[in-house]
Amino acid sequence: MKIVAIGIAKNEADVVAEGVREALRWADDFVLYSSSDDGTCELAREAGAIVIPGDVNETFNEGLRQHAHAAAMGLKPDWIWRVDVDEIYHPEPNPRELFRRALVAGAKCIRALQCEFWLTLDDVRCGLLLEDERVSVQERRRWYTCGHMAMVAWRARPDLAYRRDVEVQKRRNVPVTVDGRDVSGLGACHGEYLVQKHYSGRSLRQIVERRASRTDFASFGKYRHNLIVDEGVGLHYLGDGETIRFVNNHHVIYEWYDQAERLYRERLGGR
Repeated sequence: MKIVAIGIAKNEADVVAEGVREALRWADDFVLYSSSDDGTCELAREAGAIVIPGDVNETFNEGLRQHAHAAAMGLKPDWIWRVDVDEIYHPEPNPRELFRRALVAGAKCIRALQCEFWLTLDDVRCGLLLEDERVSVQERRRWYTCGHMAMVAWRARPDLAYRRDVEVQKRRNVPVTVDGRDVSGLGACHGEYLVQKHYSGRSLRQIVERRASRTDFASFGKYRHNLIVDEGVGLHYLGDGETIRFVNNHHVIYEWYDQAERLYRERLGGR
């Protein structure tokens, strides 16, 4: 069984090496397309990825994943696994064993439970160490919400591609067929799921710079106007040796941001 991870990255130098190394614990290869100018490509290559460099001036979008997807197909995989470099997979369940069980069961795709890790007021209170990007992001960010599911892997097949010329590809991060069907409609999804830890906000520096570089701020972390979360609103803490709590508490953060959005608009209206 061969698993090839694919990803895209835009200026993720602070986390790319850790993300690639973690993915290669379970995958046979990692193909990364990166239109970066901050050292992301070089760091990913040193960590073991097959790197396809892109144009640093191009518009960053989901269609660019096709560069990595096409290269991965050339490696003759059984599974294609979409892994962004700010995503690290929890070792329980063991990802490689889950892929093997899915293959034996005849499944065509695999989902993951997504745990979003946040920069919190508690992190800020703990001080400078939590902003030291030489420290593993898994040590620096411990507070999380849990609940979203996402399609992250599929059986390799030649009719799938990320298609920049197809309207349905917009805002999707899985490939589609020529007639616009994505992987979720092409066969049974495995009954078990992987557990993904997502570190979209890793430090104040990274968050502020990413916000400035994205024209659509909503594409960053799905939320607006707030960069630091109050852990008291219902987040979980992942301690050493602890397992992820499978409790859907994403709605707590949505509600908190909805309130912040309302206050923000009221302030704008008062100017």
